[in-house]
Amino acid sequence: MKVMISVAMWVMLCAKGFSQTQELEQLKLDLEKLAQFKLMLSEMKSGYQTLVTGYNSVRDASKANFNLHQNYLDGLLAVSPQLKKDPAIQRMYQSQAAVSADARALLARLRSSGVFTGAELDEAADECRGIGEIIQADMHLLVTVLTPGKLRMTDGERADVVAQLDGTVQQQLGKLQSLSASFNKLLALRLQGKRDMQAFKKLSNGQ
Repeated sequence: MKVMISVAMWVMLCAKGFSQTQELEQLKLDLEKLAQFKLMLSEMKSGYQTLVTGYNSVRDASKANFNLHQNYLDGLLAVSPQLKKDPAIQRMYQSQAAVSADARALLARLRSSGVFTGAELDEAADECRGIGEIIQADMHLLVTVLTPGKLRMTDGERADVVAQLDGTVQQQLGKLQSLSASFNKLLALRLQGKRDMQAFKKLSNGQ
């Protein structure tokens, strides 16, 4: 009986010792896994920090580039005060006024002469109107180019446009002057012809 009890106790002790050994082994494995998880977490945290740092660097660089680009574009909306002093601008305004005045004077002279037909007067009016419309469009574009905030252009580009517009306006002024000279020459010839006809009639009646 005592032998059986001793054997049973020995078996129980062995079993308990085996169980404790298993628990120690499991605890060891759990500690190793925990250490691995901590290492992984540390690496993930380090990688995330690197990613955030890189993103912030890219973001800051992009923002700086955007601000630089934006400042450049905003600068293109400004108009240099020096450009507004370009003699061509004043010349264009003077030419516009001259065209308007000369066209009105020419048409009034032709109408009052009484030697032109209605069709000829309409043709002359159309010619003058076309010249005036071209100059008016050029002057409108000039105002747009010289108004800050309207167009994004460098000072050089604005100066080039002003020069081109001035050339067009002076060309139209020359066209009107040529037209006026032609009609004045025709007017003089017709008035002379009218006087000659009147003189001939008087001479005929006198006879």
